[in-house]
Amino acid sequence: MAEMVEHVLDLGELDNHNYVIKPDFDDDRFPKTFVRELDLDLDKNLHLENNTVYGYCLRLSKNFLRPWTTSSPIWTFAHISVNAPIPYVKPTLSEKGTGNIVIQEARHPCLEVQDDVSFIPNDHEMIKGKSGFQIIAGPNMGGKSTYIRQIGVIALMAQTGCFVPCAEAELPIFDCILARVDAGDSQLKGVSTFMAEMLQTATILKSASKDSLIIIDELGQGTSTYDGFGLAWAISENIATEINVMSAFVTKALVFMPLNWPTFLRLAKRKADELEDFSGVGEPPSKISDETDAGAQLIKDFYAALKDRSIADGEDIAMDERTPDEQMAILRATVEQFKS
Repeated sequence: MAEMVEHVLDLGELDNHNYVIKPDFDDDRFPKTFVRELDLDLDKNLHLENNTVYGYCLRLSKNFLRPWTTSSPIWTFAHISVNAPIPYVKPTLSEKGTGNIVIQEARHPCLEVQDDVSFIPNDHEMIKGKSGFQIIAGPNMGGKSTYIRQIGVIALMAQTGCFVPCAEAELPIFDCILARVDAGDSQLKGVSTFMAEMLQTATILKSASKDSLIIIDELGQGTSTYDGFGLAWAISENIATEINVMSAFVTKALVFMPLNWPTFLRLAKRKADELEDFSGVGEPPSKISDETDAGAQLIKDFYAALKDRSIADGEDIAMDERTPDEQMAILRATVEQFKS
């Protein structure tokens, strides 16, 4: 555009506020063809201006609208689908109330376009009646939140008519996508982080139907460990059995489950029962204290055993000084010890 303006106008005369066309200008190259194709008025809709960023350019009047501008979201969808690092694909949508979520090599559309980011694709498979409710567990910064968010983003993009970032996608039509992610408070409203979590979760449980998609990330962070376990247990049980809806539920609570499943199960179930008991009559404090102490001792014993296994030939070698394969071998051996 800048080259066209320089070719058409005598820029030296612009300082005197004179718009003079160069004598050697070929009239056929003036944007009359462009104006004619878009049915514009050359004197009213197209203006020459000196933009601080783009230099001399032709600007279309802001109040000029045509029916084709209303389809701009479609043009946007087409543009991002074609110009993504890996082109998007057309999803296969099934009728509302039918179908499953089967996504091959899914990618997060916001992360894959960032510089110096090599995104590793993920597969998603949520089958109604078989694996519709999924619990995603793991350590901090392990990719749990990204994994579930890309499910929600891909489902939303598909229902708005956009191609999706993956190799292949099969999705049903959802009546709503309900998400509870991140943690925040509202001091002006007197709402704490924990209260905000509970209000959002209550809205989800009240609004969800069997044709919805629920995404919950790290529920119960704003309270104590076992209270969080109990809340996560009770809410996930309600989603899986009462509402019977497709859901991705993220929690760190399951990282200790392979160590001693009966102890974890007993503690979490007891806290869930406490939260649902409005009689004011709970278990004796001595019993609660014993079980809590048992859980804390279990974790201490695990780390002690892990330390013992890290000692080689009488020399204590730090885990980060070992190779990844050696670290995994020590962890697996320690976990197997506590399973037995």
